[in-house]
Amino acid sequence: MNDFQKPIHRNDPDPYGQIRVNEIQEDKKGRDEPYPELPLQPKSLKLAVLVSFFKKFLDLLPFKKRAEYLVLEEQKMFEDVVSFRKLLQILALEDQSHNPEFTQQLSELWHNLIDDCNMIRGNPPNLPESLSQLKNFMSDLSNYPPNADHSLGYYFAESAGQDWIPFPFMELLQSLHKESLYNPPDATLARWIAALTNVLDIKES
Repeated sequence: MNDFQKPIHRNDPDPYGQIRVNEIQEDKKGRDEPYPELPLQPKSLKLAVLVSFFKKFLDLLPFKKRAEYLVLEEQKMFEDVVSFRKLLQILALEDQSHNPEFTQQLSELWHNLIDDCNMIRGNPPNLPESLSQLKNFMSDLSNYPPNADHSLGYYFAESAGQDWIPFPFMELLQSLHKESLYNPPDATLARWIAALTNVLDIKES
């Protein structure tokens, strides 16, 4: 089984500086036709309920238990960073833009990273710097390509790869792959991979 075929299922909540993907203006021509067409599953309401429940649960925990729990959440965050970086490395070497399993994994991990960032409160002491670097990376990726009607952040927000795979989303992934082949040192994927490596290096320091 390939790395990107392993299922990842996590929906964690919110505290340390909530991550928000910038709102993308609706395409004047309407939503792109999905491919393949699969039934949509509303998740925002479920996530909001989980976030609210977890906040209450965490506040009820003794301080020591709360700290221990957040350390575990920190570890999950770094595991998701490693997994997301691995998918970017795969995309840099192989065109996975039309692979639904890859796009689903990529989308799920993106949502995991958002949940991770919203969950962490900055414990232990070296976490804030790595979390800040991760947020910068996510902002950069979310707004790629610049000045586009629909960015990667838009497609991830629409759960691209889970319920629908629009052609423009696949074209964005394909263009990232081609750029890596023609200009590896300065490619966008190379920059993103380096940013995630930096996040992990901060953790080890």
